[in-house]
Amino acid sequence: GWIQVYVEDAQEVLDMIIQAYRIAEDPTVLTPFMVNLDGFLLTHTYEPVSIPDQAGVDAFLPAFSTHNKISLEKPLNMGFSTTPQDNLEYKYQQHQAMLDSVEVIQKTDSEFAERFGRKYGGLVEEYFCNDAEVILVTLGSVTGTARVVVDRLRETGRRVGLLKIRYMRPFPVNEVNRVCGTVKRVGIIDRDISFGYEGTVFTNVNSALSRLSNSPETVNFVCGLGGRDIAKEDLEGMFLQLLDGSGSGEMERVQFIGMRVSINDR
Repeated sequence: GWIQVYVEDAQEVLDMIIQAYRIAEDPTVLTPFMVNLDGFLLTHTYEPVSIPDQAGVDAFLPAFSTHNKISLEKPLNMGFSTTPQDNLEYKYQQHQAMLDSVEVIQKTDSEFAERFGRKYGGLVEEYFCNDAEVILVTLGSVTGTARVVVDRLRETGRRVGLLKIRYMRPFPVNEVNRVCGTVKRVGIIDRDISFGYEGTVFTNVNSALSRLSNSPETVNFVCGLGGRDIAKEDLEGMFLQLLDGSGSGEMERVQFIGMRVSINDR
């Protein structure tokens, strides 16, 4: 059970590494933290970043303290597994710690903004969602390109919005439902595929929306696998498809975008 944040650019990578220590080491959380960044697009490119001074970071991060220490007086172990007799109770506590991390994530994001001037929105980041007819859900670096497309379509009068999911664990169920619950269609980008089924982000978003009494139609756009570029034209096509619908009946639920061969050529 790892807390998982997915970042958009190099600045967010740096900032989230700093925040990760504060969140993971909080006494109510004590859970490993994973900062996920796109391979090649972020790992093998250069971007300018603002590096906070050491004194500011030291003031932001409290000294690490834990009760789980090696002690002859009170022997304890860290990262230890157990027998089936106690394993369920261990896993329940891990689950509860993940849920408790939500409040810590929000608080840490706000306090980071106060000290360093950069705020990321906590579990999600919204862009022109308030009056949107359709929303595209993104993860990671494609979000920056998607914002450009949203701006372009907004200039033509099309009411499109963008929801960037930052944390996959804990999953932002309430935020997804609040943002997407009033629109007619939601597109979910996945740079992965669970073979024989659908994308993982799509599965999680649909699970959240199933709690609504009247959930929007959802479409899974699978693209960018293996680091392939996702062009602005691809994203614009997704938005237009969501706006226009299929024309007759429901849209195809899982779509592979940017295929270079016919599906019949496989």
